[in-house]
Amino acid sequence: MNRPQPLTLLDYLTRTTEFFRQRGIENPRLNAERLLCGVLRCARIDLYLLFDRPLKEEEVSAYREMVRRRGQGEPLQYILGSTEFYGREFVVTPDAFIPRPETEVLVEKVLTRLEGTEQPLVADIGTGSGCIGLTIAAERADAHVIATDISEPALALARKNAERLGVAERVEFRAGDLTAPLGLAQVHALVSNPPYVSFADRDALPREVRDYEPEVALFADEDGLALIARLIMQAPTAVLPGGFVALEMGIGQAERVRSLWQTFAPGWSIAVERDLAGAERIVVATRPAG
Repeated sequence: MNRPQPLTLLDYLTRTTEFFRQRGIENPRLNAERLLCGVLRCARIDLYLLFDRPLKEEEVSAYREMVRRRGQGEPLQYILGSTEFYGREFVVTPDAFIPRPETEVLVEKVLTRLEGTEQPLVADIGTGSGCIGLTIAAERADAHVIATDISEPALALARKNAERLGVAERVEFRAGDLTAPLGLAQVHALVSNPPYVSFADRDALPREVRDYEPEVALFADEDGLALIARLIMQAPTAVLPGGFVALEMGIGQAERVRSLWQTFAPGWSIAVERDLAGAERIVVATRPAG
């Protein structure tokens, strides 16, 4: 009897793509390819040279487990254990929010505002994986960053990323709520991607976000604005004269955030910036120099 031919790499990709499509996974083929690259430790382009290659038993086992997890809605980044942000690879775990491409715009705005400031001191509030503060440290070799988070596991993750990126010597990690870990220090720039999703919007979130990413990094009271309001109230004591605060916010929150600045920190210059999709998602507030 002729033995059945073993399934090839292309066979597994085809079957997995259909499996993901049936379960409502966006970009099912891309997900299938990314997971297989994780198993084979290769670049996506290499898969196209290996389509006829049979998978080894241990590769099949590892791939099936990844596919099972993804099919249940677990984020691809948590399964693979890393993601790219601003051209660098960051380790990610369920202890922290997954870095998003939209937040790269926030980093870009901060770097632009810091041009001309020598040896800037930057506070990254709610650092999570560290993607914002560590990227600033990596892009500005003269910068010193204070990264704070209320979550010790998140700080441990950020420390790991700092070591991997070679910036650990210029980053301090401090545990605590919002700006409290800064103590009496005042910074040139305070940057944060705080929780800004209203609890009322929980059910509208994609299951990958709602069921797997940490709630402490997602939700805030007062229609999602509670932590942003507290950061604004704390800004005058945390930022040097002439310094600035840059915050990411939710779509549709711009006018209310602008109003909060006018209420709690009058006299600051307010600029609302748009993200890659054209939505008003970033507010930059500059403290008067005098």
